[in-house]
Amino acid sequence: MFKFGRQKSIGDKGENKIYHFLHDHDLDVEKISYDQNNHHNGDLLIKKNTKKYIIEVKTDLYVNSRNFFLETNSNYESGTPGCIEASKSDFIFYYFINEEKLYIFKTSNLKKWLTRNKAVFINKNVKNKGYTTRGIPVDKQIIIDEVGICNFEDFLKEVS
Repeated sequence: MFKFGRQKSIGDKGENKIYHFLHDHDLDVEKISYDQNNHHNGDLLIKKNTKKYIIEVKTDLYVNSRNFFLETNSNYESGTPGCIEASKSDFIFYYFINEEKLYIFKTSNLKKWLTRNKAVFINKNVKNKGYTTRGIPVDKQIIIDEVGICNFEDFLKEVS
């Protein structure tokens, strides 16, 4: 069983690592908090002139994992959509914290892929205290081949 406090702590560590990484690349980055309605609209915000880019950071602990875990329901019992479908971000940074390996996806591309393919994969239930998170484990290479990753240099060109 996953515990929210522990998972949040891991997510915060990943978010902080990415925040400092982007800041070290001279990007104007700030952390996003929940809005007044307690909606989560991303983790980090990059500002460039009049443009804004929202980043969602997903942090994973697994070492040498062959898969990305793509959340299909953050709370299955409530019918709450998963992170990717609900995200208002421009980019999703999927960070394997123990490997220090980062994958960058354009959110729109990952959303389209998930919409087309989520029924093809078997959902895995992750029990939390009082609710269940559901998602599909998908081989990294499938996502890389079919969605495409955004390398960091291209990301920098887009947001700089």
